[in-house]
Amino acid sequence: MIARRHEDAVTPTISVILLVLLVALISIIIYAFIYGIPGGLEKSAFIAAEAGVVEINGTEYITIRHRGGDAVFLNGSGATRGIPIDIRTTVAGGESMLARADAPVTWSTGQVLYLYNTAEGPKITIDRLTAAEGTGFPAGTLDLVIIDIKAEVRIFGSIIAMVGSGPGPDDTPVAGFTADPYSGLSPLFGQFTDTSLGVIESWLWDFGDGNNATAQNPSHTFAHPGTYTVTLMVANSGGSDGFSREIVVAPEINGFTVEAWVKWNRDPASPDGTHNFATIVVDGSNNDNSPYHLQHNSDNSLFEIAIRTDQHRRFRWSSTSPVEGIWYHVVGVYNQDNEWLRIFVNGGPHENSISQQGTIINSSGLYQVGGIEGITFFTNNQRKFDGVIRGLGTYERAFTQAEIQARYDAGVPLS
Repeated sequence: MIARRHEDAVTPTISVILLVLLVALISIIIYAFIYGIPGGLEKSAFIAAEAGVVEINGTEYITIRHRGGDAVFLNGSGATRGIPIDIRTTVAGGESMLARADAPVTWSTGQVLYLYNTAEGPKITIDRLTAAEGTGFPAGTLDLVIIDIKAEVRIFGSIIAMVGSGPGPDDTPVAGFTADPYSGLSPLFGQFTDTSLGVIESWLWDFGDGNNATAQNPSHTFAHPGTYTVTLMVANSGGSDGFSREIVVAPEINGFTVEAWVKWNRDPASPDGTHNFATIVVDGSNNDNSPYHLQHNSDNSLFEIAIRTDQHRRFRWSSTSPVEGIWYHVVGVYNQDNEWLRIFVNGGPHENSISQQGTIINSSGLYQVGGIEGITFFTNNQRKFDGVIRGLGTYERAFTQAEIQARYDAGVPLS
């Protein structure tokens, strides 16, 4: 008999240990591939897509077909199912521009998105007829990219040749521009960016305050409070076109404003009551030292603004009842000059008000944003919020209604 050398033999116990470790390693790899690394990198979305050009009545737009992979939704569109993405375009050597959705959009296998152009930039829709009403893209190459917002990676890209159904060299251009910001405190410095379509030979800006400019992308300071209609006229040999937007310059009014864009990922007033008193934002570490709350009322059916002054603590509730998956612009304003506390939802006139006296108290803490796990008030009062918050800000002055409307009209911030 020939004896086996010790190093050539593996005991049954060691074999079992190695097998268990191998199975565990494979399981970790599979989990990381599907769900991402816990506490580390996000799993990026995977989609197979194809893009093409369609023309209706002389207007070009782009179709983007989802051929397979993850369900995704356009970031900021109001949809909530899937992984958030942004779609961006770069046309004819210009700057990259975000294509905003005209309605909540969830994009899954088999569905087609339509990318079309407007005077204010590219937009996305799921309605083919809406896309056909666009202004068309200029001739040249269009660089289309889709970006996974959470993982911050590019998941699709395509370079598309556009014949140019937008205005040509001898066609009348189509005027358009964006402003940053659309509202603010006097004196207000604004930067204006031309988004006009076509071959532009001249730009003429009228800022509505007696001042003009002929640069393509000018800046301008509005010295005094007021609502100014800014108009851009663009022209070439084919003709001219104009486009206008209002800029609101607010006076300094003593008081306080808290503002936020909010959207719920689940039913705000859930039947199980697990998210009652869903806190959006609170200044201070507890109820007693907080100058304000912006949140839901006790059953989450309405928005609530609550402030504390050196004389009173007051609450006001909206008439709007928020629902899952929709963006809401919520603003609470305390005007110390006329002693009114008001709440605004989605621009428009205030939905509720109450008389309030005194000055806002100082806080011993910074504002907090309630998450899924909630914020603890007192010793055991958990207030939770399962959703998204953008544009959160507090201001040591009272916004006017015109300024609130302008901020709502500017749309949901990107972050």
